[in-house]
Amino acid sequence: MLGSRLFLGVLTAAFLLLVVKIYSDSSFGHLSYSDLQISPANPQSPDKPQPSTSAPASPKSSQKTEKPVDKKPEGKKPDEQKPKKPNSDREKEESWSGEPGYFKNKKEWNFDAPLEPSDETFKPEEILILTASNGGGHNAAIPNLLERICEERDSYAKLHNYTHTWLNTDKYDVGDAHPVWAKIPAIADAFYQNPQAKWLWIADSDIIFMTHTVKLEEMLLSQKVMSEKIMKGQTLFNGMRDGKTHKTKVNMPEEPKISNLDILITQDHNGINAGSIFLRRSQFTRFILEVWTDKLLMEDHWVGKEQDALKHLLLEHPLIREHTGVFPQRMFNAYAVGGDKMGWREGDLMVHLAGCWVGGDHICKERFDEFWAKRKLE
Repeated sequence: MLGSRLFLGVLTAAFLLLVVKIYSDSSFGHLSYSDLQISPANPQSPDKPQPSTSAPASPKSSQKTEKPVDKKPEGKKPDEQKPKKPNSDREKEESWSGEPGYFKNKKEWNFDAPLEPSDETFKPEEILILTASNGGGHNAAIPNLLERICEERDSYAKLHNYTHTWLNTDKYDVGDAHPVWAKIPAIADAFYQNPQAKWLWIADSDIIFMTHTVKLEEMLLSQKVMSEKIMKGQTLFNGMRDGKTHKTKVNMPEEPKISNLDILITQDHNGINAGSIFLRRSQFTRFILEVWTDKLLMEDHWVGKEQDALKHLLLEHPLIREHTGVFPQRMFNAYAVGGDKMGWREGDLMVHLAGCWVGGDHICKERFDEFWAKRKLE
């Protein structure tokens, strides 16, 4: 019994010596954390090159050693990674800061504005005309529309020492809202880019300036004219019902305080029209832009998009009505068709081809050509 135990002990010792011998003669005995590509405290980042565990190729080896190839990151080509500039030199260098992101996170959204602006007197160069468009939409059927109206507005602005700027609305991220909502961050951006501007007039791209001799400061932008032309106690409309204008029970102020007006707008048979609006640089205008772009409003399925949302704010909030003036439509939003209160007449500042696409794209082109030929440039 003792002999068998002694034999097993000797056999075990011999086996252990053999294992130690094999281990010491092999490469396993020299492995380290670096050989295993693992750092005990800081695992290597997958985007860093890893040490190789393979043995170097022998000079006599028949296999060719391939040189490492610097692969370019997959994705768009370099010239596609940057947003393409519009085919026009009218747009200023894009100031919309940083990488793509929701418009309310941009510094331009918080443009400077006085708490109590004093606009009793101002210079023509403090009037800014804004064209906010990407050239698409229903009016894209009109050949070279954007280029033509921008050239015209440049000429009109130069004649009166105003400023005209065009901003491509494609650069504004409005989330899941309809692209037409991008005109609102464009307003903030325009105020930011033009710190001299006290009044901003945003006019849709389907508006033609018909009478270039009309001066905005004489036609509208003076407290004297505003007090004379504002529609006091005007009933607000809210669409059509059974073919007739639906008149609400909400009226504009009977005795508006003219110095409080920050938004100047017109109303047609459907209600207010957002295709032509004047906005004053003020803290209240910033407030209006904030509430107008509330996500609950932007995500609602308004038929009239941003226009119906603004109409809703006017109908619901007396404070907003106190800072808004409704004016006769033909002053700065005459339509291509309509009676004496609505339709364009010779001498009117501009004509708006609103809704021309309802009759077909060819109608828009025909009306545009008709009124373009009637313009009076001097």
